[in-house]
Amino acid sequence: MTTPQLATGHIGLNVSDLSRSVDFYRSALGFEQLAASTDDGRKWAFLGTGGTLVLTLWQQSEGAFATATPGLHHLSFQV
Repeated sequence: MTTPQLATGHIGLNVSDLSRSVDFYRSALGFEQLAASTDDGRKWAFLGTGGTLVLTLWQQSEGAFATATPGLHHLSFQV
């Protein structure tokens, strides 16, 4: 029996300023914006390269996070 290969899918991060975060990851890592939404107060953006999703950004608050609030929203794996 073959063991399935495990690979990182994409990473989701909580951010306090979606626009600023999108600008940073586009500039620093060359990601393109694949999709985005600000509907119903739920702001998010999907970033990647060559059409492949690499990073999701989720605006969770206005301003700074409390120090007890983690920044990782989720991490996905592909099997």
